Amino acid sequence: ANPEVFHKANAEIPNTWEEFFTAAEKIQKAGFIPLALGGEAWQESEVFEAVLLGIGGVDFYQKVMIDQDPQALDSSLMIKAFQTMRKIKKYVDLDTPGRSWDEATAMVMNGTAAMQIMGDWVKGEFLAANKKPDRDFLCLPSPGSHDIFLVATDAFAMFKVRGQEAQTAQKILATTLMKPDVQQQFNLHKGSIPARFDISPENFDSCGRKAMEVFNHGTIVPSFACAQVTSPEIEKAFMDIITSHFNSNMSADAATRKLKASIRAAQ
Repeated sequence: ANPEVFHKANAEIPNTWEEFFTAAEKIQKAGFIPLALGGEAWQESEVFEAVLLGIGGVDFYQKVMIDQDPQALDSSLMIKAFQTMRKIKKYVDLDTPGRSWDEATAMVMNGTAAMQIMGDWVKGEFLAANKKPDRDFLCLPSPGSHDIFLVATDAFAMFKVRGQEAQTAQKILATTLMKPDVQQQFNLHKGSIPARFDISPENFDSCGRKAMEVFNHGTIVPSFACAQVTSPEIEKAFMDIITSHFNSNMSADAATRKLKASIRAAQ
């Protein structure tokens, strides 16, 4: 979030989706874009999974995204999630289609927009532009998701190789990547948090310390939008309905029915 935009709009940082819409209305009336969004299916799905967590909690998120439970998929909470997405649509600008995530980040950075719902990699963009956390930008949980860490992991993959020299080189690379100092320096620049649990948060900024605290002591759930949950077929079924609903006049009831049918077909 951009604190200066909130100040100019006389709006409060939201902790719930109800507070989000109250703030968004003030921000929009003040001439700013409340939510910067890139019009790509995975970005819209990131907002959707944040909505699911914010209104339904961890148990509902797991039933929908991980278990694909038919009752959860056909529930009033699922209808509410799509209704919330429709309401969010009023607070993004008309130029979202095809916009990349970093272009949306730049909107928050330059004060055109107030907020963006995105992974912690956006912090690397702010840091590269010499922006300071708690001064130029704020890192916050999405509305209603306090103490929940929605995890997406990046990985270095290696092929199985033959020959002692090649195998030794792989071990050297893996060992180097996991050294405490390398883990710290890499994540300080990227905006993420270390894969190791024994890295002190002392040298991390407030954003990193908050993320490490929630990761270590909160509830961890995998990100569906970042391909951490299910098969590509079911992931595509989710994303197709989410983006179709968000970019049309499809009702929440219709989206819920279509989603349940699409998931059943993909299973």
